[in-house]
Amino acid sequence: RALSVGLGQSEPGVLRTDAYPYDEFCLGLEGRLIVTNRNGHRKEFASGDTFVIPKGWVGTWNMTTRFKKQYVAFEAGSAAMR
Repeated sequence: RALSVGLGQSEPGVLRTDAYPYDEFCLGLEGRLIVTNRNGHRKEFASGDTFVIPKGWVGTWNMTTRFKKQYVAFEAGSAAMR
């Protein structure tokens, strides 16, 4: 498994995913985000909140404002980082 750590930023908008490509831990640094899964279960996150998106997750990310996050992504089948 490979481990990636970084910062991500998005302007307001909606992103739909049909199969999230990896397990990801997120820490909200700025803005607001509403995450809704395929069953309609909705959670809101803001600066200081943490959450995990599992590999294969289906749903939408609605960035109601500019959203900035720190993330840790775990990718199976990749070469380990050194």
